Amino acid sequence: MSVEIVSVYCEEFGGEPASVSFTDVGDAFEGTFQSDEEFAQEFAKGYGLCDIANASWPTNCIDWKRAARELMEKYTEVDGYYFNLN
Repeated sequence: MSVEIVSVYCEEFGGEPASVSFTDVGDAFEGTFQSDEEFAQEFAKGYGLCDIANASWPTNCIDWKRAARELMEKYTEVDGYYFNLN
């Protein structure tokens, strides 16, 4: 876990880096992505919800902007870092 990830976590969720649990940060951190749409695609792929590598119907028809908008109700993004809000 990098110092930068912990710092971003503290900025978003409050607390001081010295007092934050690395377990909490690790549980919340989802990775770095270029956009919410990329995050949604990787999330779907990671959970086996669709096979993006072999993008064919219906995967290539998914409205990733809409999927990302709904997914982001449970996540937050700061400078490309994605965290679970749970």
